[in-house]
Amino acid sequence: MPTRVKICGVTRREDARRAVELGAAALGFNFYPPSPRHIDPMAARAIIAELPPLITAVGIFANESDGQQVVRVAREAGVRAVQLHGPAFPPLDGALAEFTRIRAVAIRGECPTAILPNLVGDAFLLDAFDETLLGGTGKPFN
Repeated sequence: MPTRVKICGVTRREDARRAVELGAAALGFNFYPPSPRHIDPMAARAIIAELPPLITAVGIFANESDGQQVVRVAREAGVRAVQLHGPAFPPLDGALAEFTRIRAVAIRGECPTAILPNLVGDAFLLDAFDETLLGGTGKPFN
């Protein structure tokens, strides 16, 4: 499988354009309000409307247990995939099934690959655990 690059935390049109020019296959729009890279769903929608057709727009959600809220924001923004970070997760069935569901797994120490078959999701994103940061820590792990 070829490597695909997703650039997260997009908040500006010019950054989205540049990421696509440099080969990003997907762009992440952060809908977690405490994040410094948070974007309003309608602002994200304006950027997403200008993306080439084969670029995947991903909505990033953290600690969200209300699946209807995720669906409402994802539809409003116009994303095709939702990336869900814990510790709380909404049910990944029902209305969320209309989106590609990326389940983030926070890794503490060694990667527990044996748990992945037991998790629900269309894809998995492995992310380093952090005591204070939720979603996309940017930290390396083994």
